[in-house]
Order: sequence, then C-alpha cells, then structure tokens
Amino acid sequence: MFSSSFIALSILLILISYDIILLNEEVLILICFVSFVWIIMNKFNKFIRDYLVERAMKIEESIKTSLSQILCLLRKTVILNLKFKNLVITSENLKIRFSALILLILKILPTFYKRTQSLFYPKRFLLIERLEKQVIKLLTLFIIKKLNKIVLLRQSYLKFPITYFLCFHKIALRESLIKINQYK
Repeated sequence: MFSSSFIALSILLILISYDIILLNEEVLILICFVSFVWIIMNKFNKFIRDYLVERAMKIEESIKTSLSQILCLLRKTVILNLKFKNLVITSENLKIRFSALILLILKILPTFYKRTQSLFYPKRFLLIERLEKQVIKLLTLFIIKKLNKIVLLRQSYLKFPITYFLCFHKIALRESLIKINQYK
C-alpha cells in the first residue's frame, strides 16, 4: 500500500499542476519546512515521544508539589482565620467584661470620691485658712513698714530746701527715689 508521505506528495503535485498552489520562494520554503518536520517526526518519533513523556512527568510532578504546597498554605490560612475569629470573639467577651467593670466603677466612684474628699479637704481647708491668716499678718506688717519709710522720707525731703525734692510729680524725683532705695 501507499505510505502517507507518498499520498501527501502526490496531492501536493496535483495542487501545483492545477495552479491552486503557486510556486514561489515562500511556498518552497514552507514545503521544505513541512517535509523536514515530517521526516524528523518519522525518524525520531520514539525519541521525541520519550522526551515529551519525560517532560510531561516532570511538569505533572511540579504541579503536584505546588498543589500540595498550596494545600498546606490553605490549611494554615484556615487555621489562622479560625484563630483570628476566636481572638475576635475573645476580644468581644473582654469588651463586655470591661464595660461591666467600668459601669461598676462608675457606680462606686461617687461614694468613694465623697468619702475621700470629706476626709482630705477639711484638713486642707484648715491649712489654707491658717496660711491666709499668716500671709495677711505679714502683708500688713510689710505695708506698715513701707508706709513708715515713705512718711520718713517725705519728712526728710521737706526739711531740705532743695526744690529738686519738692517736685513730687516729676520723673526725675521718681528716678532719684529708686536710686536712694537701691542704696539702702
């Protein structure tokens, strides 16, 4: 019987003779390439098949390992999501307990505050009152001494016939008073 290459060659010659396929450089290169691939496939068919099978096995193996890694990562992700959900639930429970604690503290705090203030502030008020009395006494003594000095100075200024000391409203007098007070 006829081989497949003989049948393909005869069909090609028929197409060329009826001018269905025009022979030019590109078509000739295409025919050479197809015939080359055909011959290679016929001669090295077993070698190519073994290579492709081996390559397919390697690809299958790499896909299996990557899928197993992805499966492992997915399991870890699911576990982390469950832990996160548990954490959220725990934090919500903690929030409820803290809010209950805060409400309890808010109920107790006014009475505690009143109790501590009733013990603390009377002592403070007594201390402040005593301090105020002492400060008032000191201020009055200080003011009396200053007034005495002012009166003495005024009398001494009036004794001297210098007109410089008699002009109380001038700036020069104020400056001289400041200088005199600095020397004392």
